[in-house]
Amino acid sequence: MMPTRTRSGIVLLSVVALFSYWLSRGGDSNGEAPIEGLNIRLDYALKNFEARQFDHQGHETLRIIAPGLSNDASSGVGTIDQPRIRVRQEDTVWNIIAASATITPDRERILFKGDVNIFQQDPMVTHKLEINTQELLLNVTEKIASTDQPVSVMDGPNRINATGLRVEFQTRRFELLHQVQGLYAVD
Repeated sequence: MMPTRTRSGIVLLSVVALFSYWLSRGGDSNGEAPIEGLNIRLDYALKNFEARQFDHQGHETLRIIAPGLSNDASSGVGTIDQPRIRVRQEDTVWNIIAASATITPDRERILFKGDVNIFQQDPMVTHKLEINTQELLLNVTEKIASTDQPVSVMDGPNRINATGLRVEFQTRRFELLHQVQGLYAVD
């Protein structure tokens, strides 16, 4: 049998241990509670920015290169200075160059502004298709670009002017929407 003093010491020590455990648990639960209204997203800016998108086979389908990108945390909107975007669809490459661009918070749409130039490079075609406008909206996932602004299309020596444009990069098709006027060179 254990002496009473030893038994009392063990019981007292157990009570002190349980009490200190209870105190430490109560203190941690209050410290772990999230702070209401705290926004942990940060504004940021990147220099010499480059981003790529790949398909399921690992082939590059989209590349963005720019000297600067900034992101506003409160709105989620990104701004790109002098973007150069390459959209690759099989053997055809579309290049988009603009003065600036804005990326939506969901990263699904890019709005190009300023002098927007689109160039199509196709190894099967001897001349380069060039499209110029002042504003262009690119849907990144669908690879469709559109505008309701005046558009100028140069196809070799031929020139077409219109208002509004829709380009489907995947099917290599573009549609001029309104007030289409063409000037064709005769060989």
